[in-house]
Amino acid sequence: MPGDVRLTVIRDDSQRIRESLSDVQLNIILGAVLTIAIVYLFLNSWRSTIITGLTLPVSVISAFFVMWLFNFTVNTMTLLALSLAIGLLIDDAIVVRENIVRHVQMGKDHVKASMEGTDEIGMAVISTTLAVMAVFVPVAFMGGIIGKIFFQFGVTVAFAVLVSLFVSFTLDPMLSSVWPDPELEHELGHAGEVDYKKVRNPIRRVALRFNAWFEKAADHYPGWLEWALKHRGAVIFGALASVAVAVLITGKLGFTWMPDTNSDEFSVNVRTAPGSTIGYTTDKSEQVAEFLRKQPETEFTYTTIGSGFRGTPNSGSIYIRLKPAAQRSASVQDIQNRLRGELKKIPGITPTIQNASSIFGGRGQPISVNVQGPEESRLKIAANQVLEAIKDVPGIAEANSSDDGNIPQLDVDVDRERAWASGVGIASVASTLQPLFTGQRATQWEDANGYSHDVIVVYPDSLRQSVSNVATIPVPSSNIDPTTGRPVIIPLSQVADITLGTGPQQISRRNLERQIGISAGVLPGYNVGDVATRVQAAIDSLGLPPGYHTVFGGDVKNLNETKGYVGSALLLAVVFIYLIIASLFGSFLQPLSILMSLPLSFIGVALALLVTKGNLNIMSMIGIIMLMGLVVKNGILLVDFTILNRGEGASRHDALLNAGRTRLRPIIMTSMAMIFGMLPLALAIGPGADQRAPLARAVIGGLITSTLLTLFVVPVVYTLIEDATEFTTHTAPDKIRGFARRFSRNRESRKTVSAP
Repeated sequence: MPGDVRLTVIRDDSQRIRESLSDVQLNIILGAVLTIAIVYLFLNSWRSTIITGLTLPVSVISAFFVMWLFNFTVNTMTLLALSLAIGLLIDDAIVVRENIVRHVQMGKDHVKASMEGTDEIGMAVISTTLAVMAVFVPVAFMGGIIGKIFFQFGVTVAFAVLVSLFVSFTLDPMLSSVWPDPELEHELGHAGEVDYKKVRNPIRRVALRFNAWFEKAADHYPGWLEWALKHRGAVIFGALASVAVAVLITGKLGFTWMPDTNSDEFSVNVRTAPGSTIGYTTDKSEQVAEFLRKQPETEFTYTTIGSGFRGTPNSGSIYIRLKPAAQRSASVQDIQNRLRGELKKIPGITPTIQNASSIFGGRGQPISVNVQGPEESRLKIAANQVLEAIKDVPGIAEANSSDDGNIPQLDVDVDRERAWASGVGIASVASTLQPLFTGQRATQWEDANGYSHDVIVVYPDSLRQSVSNVATIPVPSSNIDPTTGRPVIIPLSQVADITLGTGPQQISRRNLERQIGISAGVLPGYNVGDVATRVQAAIDSLGLPPGYHTVFGGDVKNLNETKGYVGSALLLAVVFIYLIIASLFGSFLQPLSILMSLPLSFIGVALALLVTKGNLNIMSMIGIIMLMGLVVKNGILLVDFTILNRGEGASRHDALLNAGRTRLRPIIMTSMAMIFGMLPLALAIGPGADQRAPLARAVIGGLITSTLLTLFVVPVVYTLIEDATEFTTHTAPDKIRGFARRFSRNRESRKTVSAP
């Protein structure tokens, strides 16, 4: 291009969205592949894998119907829902197919095995699916900004899970009955007897060896479960201890609104002194941009002076595009922290580092405090006190106030008597001055490319910088010149006094009160929630005058709202799950044994976030809510089969051991399918994936611990509830009646002795 003109293309929001969507699509594909591999690893049959795996495309494609019905788009949240649901959608099909395979290996033909296997497991599968939906429906209808973000997420997952239930009860049994599987001639329990040398397929050979190892390991589970049933106190103590440890770890994790992400872009906002010219601000902004371009991690910068209509002459913004994360050794947080100290050395500016917009929108400083009060001068004093107090809070970076101070201005004081005598009204003066200073659209102009541009009429700076300039501005009068018959035009100085003065750059109000905003960043290694607590304590120690107070905004406000909405959704999810399980078992007490699996997931969540150096944020909290529906699946399978065995005449002890051994395979299969389905998301593959990863990490950690602990805690709690029920319905009444009879006999004997 001629001269020094350069064409620089920066990444806009559409490019960021496309990259994010492609990453989520990749996670969906990888998750589906890993899930199918898990199914084959456990079932050792490609036909069983196909029958089970057909649930995935049917459910995912059907999810687009509800997206169309609710007018959703293919966006990050809907694709994130499908990515997380990959392992979940195949769960029902896994349980149904595994039970059909078990009946086939009992010697039944495929039609009978399909019918009886599906019927046997039907109520348990329905209950687990309804429990999952009971979790996602409250998530979809949460209030606040988190509800707006996750509405599409919850609706998409709930509908996809419902479709997977329908497929597992229709397509899977039908294919199982008409498509015999010769590979099922060897029972799963006798896979170790297979001559692996005769198996030519190396993948099948690996699956058979894994199956043999799993069966040998599973044969030890009844012995471990029997030990747990004999030491119920130790098992319960261990479960309670895991919850206590989870609470302690959670207290150290801290809270924040959105997880940090190692993005490749951010911006530096520059403010010069009030009243600075746009030329001075441009020079200072270019000085900052030149310094930023010298950094080894910088790819290019883009400078913008002013913002909005007519702009703000003393503000500028420098967009910094960094090299990809793989080509730099420092994270974006470390780079920002280093630049904060160096930018302060540039004189004449107030720099503020600001992160780029996340995939969920929004940008700005995480700490935002609005100081509100009635009177301007005292409000400025109070805001300055708050600003100085916040600067000393550990973890605070670049605390700034929206009050830049007053700027030079020209005050026009209209003399109403002179104006009335001259035939000039206040409205006439205002309508004359406003377009000349702020600008007024006169017409539109269309360029050669067909784009329309507004034509703004405004006074040049040279005609509105001094008192004399403004004094000579002509104002139309309602009086008529008798010589010309036209309205009289008089200079502004004839009806108003023009003086030099100062005034605020902007006046901000909220809830009918003046306010001044205090904003600050958070240093790496600190959490927004902890820093906000310290900021509130520092403000409370000031003792602001009566009528003056502070209100948090930004991330802190969103975080506080999120805690409340997540707590409500969590409570509703637990209540819905309890009602569903109580309806299944026809008991108000037995569901408590299954609900015991809920807190067992907390230790896994805490450890997963601790190991990955995460914290509790909007994503991990949604993951905890998801866990409430996922972890009860294992308990339902155990207790349902236990009740089925007891109905056939088995003792409670034998029923628990048989249920544990029989249902161990589907429990491990479904848990591993969910874990591996979410694994690509947890690995944070692709730019911006750091913000989505905490959700999957929380779910994976919770699934691992809850699955292992549920295998022992749920049977133990089941027996404790059975014993408590037996005591309250039989033993306790007998003892009470016996005590009453003894008391009556003693009282009668006392009466006999005391008689004359």
